Amino acid sequence: MSADDDGATRHPMSDDAGSPENDQFRSLCMAVGFVVLNWALIEQQVDNWVRLAFLTCGGKELRKRNDVPRSFNAKADFLRECFRKLPSLKPFAREGLPLIDRIHRVAKRRHELVHGGIVSLEAPEGRYQFRRIEYVRGDQVVSTFRFDPSAFHTLEISLGEALTDQLAFSQRLADAFRE
Repeated sequence: MSADDDGATRHPMSDDAGSPENDQFRSLCMAVGFVVLNWALIEQQVDNWVRLAFLTCGGKELRKRNDVPRSFNAKADFLRECFRKLPSLKPFAREGLPLIDRIHRVAKRRHELVHGGIVSLEAPEGRYQFRRIEYVRGDQVVSTFRFDPSAFHTLEISLGEALTDQLAFSQRLADAFRE
């Protein structure tokens, strides 16, 4: 972030296209965008599994209110229960349960980036600070975290591998339960 001659602060994207500040902010935007787009694909597969378990395999009976889980955590918990308890899904538990756990680990960072707000457009040492407000047992909990777009590669690999494995698993489920 930089200041005009009159001292007003400007957004980095208003700076020269090739400035390091602009490139750094653009890297942050690309990283967050990558996470959002890939997560949509990941969660869509999770929704497919939930639908299969709920409608085809008897999962509806495992829900107290016979409702489809909506939040990611509820979907993950539901799927774990389905893979452990439903006879038609037990053969898939060995592959499905660890995959759900992997996705769940990546979900935390995704949740931070999507639901956290950037605190400043300045990035000391290349790391942007985010602030997040969560609701825990009816109360607000404020937390902060830092994200370095240059270290994004690790998250990129985790998302990509999880999605690739998930798509292969989805195909095996679809093949097994073709109508």
